[in-house]
Amino acid sequence: NGLPSNNVLCALRSHDGFMWLGTWYGLCRFDGGKFVTYNQPIQAASDNPPRKIESIAEDRLGTLWLKTVDWKLYTFNPRTLHFHAVYNELKKYAKNLQVIKIQRDDEGHILLLTKDKTLLMACTDKKGNISIQKLVDAKGKIDPQTFQLREDITQETFLRFLESKSYKDTGRPLAYLYTIARNLCIDEFRKVPVEELKEE
Repeated sequence: NGLPSNNVLCALRSHDGFMWLGTWYGLCRFDGGKFVTYNQPIQAASDNPPRKIESIAEDRLGTLWLKTVDWKLYTFNPRTLHFHAVYNELKKYAKNLQVIKIQRDDEGHILLLTKDKTLLMACTDKKGNISIQKLVDAKGKIDPQTFQLREDITQETFLRFLESKSYKDTGRPLAYLYTIARNLCIDEFRKVPVEELKEE
């Protein structure tokens, strides 16, 4: 059928109508008639293409962001056919470079959640350069035994932010996160039963 593997882990329809598939043996594109597989370097400047692609997201300029099963992150430029392993860029912002979730926001940025629960926002420019901004630092909030966030409200804030479809980038992502956290705190407070006054 033209696929390098029958094990398809994810799929994405890009803005230009192509269907992109993440498979066990690399990235594939389907144009409605045939499959093209990108699992070998096409140009000398390109990094080795990833395999075991578990998630695909497209940023506002059409660059594809690829997360693998082993939590590595890559970008792929469909115009230049250039793969880039996103590693050095992450070093500045996260101690743990394993990315466990990627998701596009409404403005075309890519949200990255690392294994140590640091939340980043990334995008590319027209030259393919990557810029990353740290939204939330979970340092000091991780239980070393379970590697989970100690605070349930903090974790719930992350999850709601990632799942939100109403987020609009106004240059103040922290304000949006604080609003979610505040509302969650109010909800938790309301769950506490009010003690009835007992007559003496």
